[in-house]
Amino acid sequence: MKVTQKKLKKLAAKSKRVGSTVDVKRRVGEYRRKDVVKKTNKVSYAPTVNMKKAENRLLLNCKAKKSCKKNKQTKSNVKKKSGYTYVIQ
Repeated sequence: MKVTQKKLKKLAAKSKRVGSTVDVKRRVGEYRRKDVVKKTNKVSYAPTVNMKKAENRLLLNCKAKKSCKKNKQTKSNVKKKSGYTYVIQ
């Protein structure tokens, strides 16, 4: 479900995983094959001009709210380019 960055930040507080990618559909497909995401999980995403900055905001929010238990990293490792940030609930 496509949402705004502001809404995505609120959703991150109650999510399992957050991240950024150029192709959300492909990333969710990879997670489904690895059995990280099931069809019952809700995936929300928002477009951004700087994936690194947007993902770091989501990760900081997760840390503050003690959510996103499936995330291994605490800082973004993507380049500063446009794409999408996503939240999996």
